[in-house]
Amino acid sequence: MSAAAPPTWDQAEAARLLAELRAAVDAQRRAFGGSFPAPLSAVVADYLAVAEGYVANHEAEAARGWDAMQLLAGVRPRLTEIIRRARQDRRQVG
Repeated sequence: MSAAAPPTWDQAEAARLLAELRAAVDAQRRAFGGSFPAPLSAVVADYLAVAEGYVANHEAEAARGWDAMQLLAGVRPRLTEIIRRARQDRRQVG
């Protein structure tokens, strides 16, 4: 039984994914009137830090058997959904 090949890393693709994530967050922030409410702002900051950590520590993630590129690609849809729900909740309350 052979070990699986480590995931490939593409720094340019990682940079593109991070740029798209930041752009999506900026667009969502504008939709909130320029700033997120404090609790959501903390969640967004944490998700951005995690995404940046996937890039900075991709070799460590690979050593653990994780594909950092796949993890990074998953951040944007999840964070976008969290922001969408927060905006929807805000509308229902307001």
